[in-house]
Amino acid sequence: MGQASLGERRPTIIGFQSSSRWACARLTRACPTLHRKTIVPRFALLIHDSPRGLHYDLLLEAGDVLKTWALPRIPTPGDEIECEALPDHRLIYLDYEGPVSGNRGKVSRWDQGTFSVTTWTDDGIDVLLAGEKLAGQIELRLMPDQSGRWRLSLRD
Repeated sequence: MGQASLGERRPTIIGFQSSSRWACARLTRACPTLHRKTIVPRFALLIHDSPRGLHYDLLLEAGDVLKTWALPRIPTPGDEIECEALPDHRLIYLDYEGPVSGNRGKVSRWDQGTFSVTTWTDDGIDVLLAGEKLAGQIELRLMPDQSGRWRLSLRD
């Protein structure tokens, strides 16, 4: 594997094995050989400027996918935010910034880091974030009406 030039940004995907790795980094569907050997799962908080309005996407790595929630604002300690579960996203979104296919706006990374799982069930997720800006315990709880809405809280 060759060296990247000083100005070239290499994807931070561990164990990435593909001759088309740069095509994958541009979010094409040509990523059939994406292999990750994750020791610690990663998260990202993306700013998503979309046709439905500006919001934030919280992405938590869960195996081969990213579990994703749309947040109306950045969480602060002690804050409770109602958020919406979105369909699973591809792992490449942990490193991607730019336009989203299908005229769904553009994303930029607000924060990234790793997390450890305290609890992960169908109706509740507790993770400890270690990000560049966000750090602390995130609690996600499925709201009782089963509408696909969740309540997120951040504790120091």
